[in-house]
Amino acid sequence: MAPLYQSLDLLVFNTDWDAFPTTPLEAMSHAVPVVASSAHGGPVERISDPQFGVLLTTHDEAALAAGAIALLRDPAAARRLGEAGRDRVADLCTLETTVTAYERLLAGGSITAPN
Repeated sequence: MAPLYQSLDLLVFNTDWDAFPTTPLEAMSHAVPVVASSAHGGPVERISDPQFGVLLTTHDEAALAAGAIALLRDPAAARRLGEAGRDRVADLCTLETTVTAYERLLAGGSITAPN
């Protein structure tokens, strides 16, 4: 998948439900900036902060397009967002974070993204 993600200037992701947004996280892991919307969870728990990606909690095609166009017009901002996203995924996927999330889940709790 690396050649695919390396060929992208950005990823636009639009979903109603996605419990674990693999595609945006994979893109972020390759420093691809993400513009996403999710009406009912998924990306919001993982992206969670504007420094990691452009995230809308409603489906607004005009806003998705505006976010994508803004990043395409400002490659330096897109690069910063992509790098921050890559760092976010690295933080989410450490051995300690993964084990802690599974321990919480097995204990009857919920999995939460680290701050």
